[in-house]
Amino acid sequence: MTARLRKRDLNQITTHVELRDLASFSNASYNETDATEYTWASTLSYCGQNSIKNWTCGLACQTLTQYQVYFTQQFDVSTVESLAFTLLINPSTKRFVTSFRGSIGTVELIMEALQRKGVSYNLTNIPGALIDEYFYTHYVTYLRQEFSNQIKAAYAKYPDYQYIFTGHSLGAAFAVLGAFDAVNQGIVPGNKVIVYNYGMPRLGNFILAQAIEATLKEIYRVVHWRDLVPHLPFCMKDASGNCAKNSTKTDVEELPGAWPAWHVTTEIWYNKNFTSYTACGGEGEDPKCSNQFNLTQTSIPNHLHYFGVFMDCPKAKQEDLFFGDSERVFLGF
Repeated sequence: MTARLRKRDLNQITTHVELRDLASFSNASYNETDATEYTWASTLSYCGQNSIKNWTCGLACQTLTQYQVYFTQQFDVSTVESLAFTLLINPSTKRFVTSFRGSIGTVELIMEALQRKGVSYNLTNIPGALIDEYFYTHYVTYLRQEFSNQIKAAYAKYPDYQYIFTGHSLGAAFAVLGAFDAVNQGIVPGNKVIVYNYGMPRLGNFILAQAIEATLKEIYRVVHWRDLVPHLPFCMKDASGNCAKNSTKTDVEELPGAWPAWHVTTEIWYNKNFTSYTACGGEGEDPKCSNQFNLTQTSIPNHLHYFGVFMDCPKAKQEDLFFGDSERVFLGF
């Protein structure tokens, strides 16, 4: 049950960038070196709390040599379901990184699947905004209070730092939701916030996505080629087969649980081997990036590997792993 990690010399990657819809792609400052760094921060969050606190989290800790742990906590939802986030600080670059952990086991994934409908977003007055039920209820119930308290305390102490929010899969959704909430609460100014995340599912509908993009000016939603999870939850389709911004259809007419879910922009879509990427701006559901593939063409392994890193805790000790790799590989996220 040992976590697997594939190490690559990322300095040798030669990147070819294709900018789609350049006029609408205002956040033209995506940094691949930063994206690689925050991948390690995202995978670190899968580790056990003691290994993070003691900085014994294997290759992730060995790679993030300039970082220190500011805070980390796990929130137990049940005996088989938990959430977690970790706050890291880098004094040399004045960066404060919040990493939310992704899904960790079979039961948690089943719970996510059962709560896939869109519900009203009420943390800020955004008429018509819908959000994925599981992401919303778990963030509000378990993460929000402690997360807000910690970010508030951090900003009071480090007001000149840049605040990065990151995560993989479920953690990617929490990263956007948390960053958006922190700015709306007045905890951190929007111009100090940057989001880098990996394999993010759809968070809410078009109305919510537009509100998030108006608040957070730098969101880089990194997607690995045919990654399955960015296609979830299922969106409603228009006559052309593309995701519809709004729809009057019921979920019975299409896929069970489908609703007008919509991605936030900007998607940074990588090819299979991470040797090139396309930056898709626009309104979040660009058919030139990952949406060029339908659900039957998607890949579970693509979801589990970003920049050559296996997205799980890189530990050899069994007690620091939550679930076996086989379960995560089978279920996909």
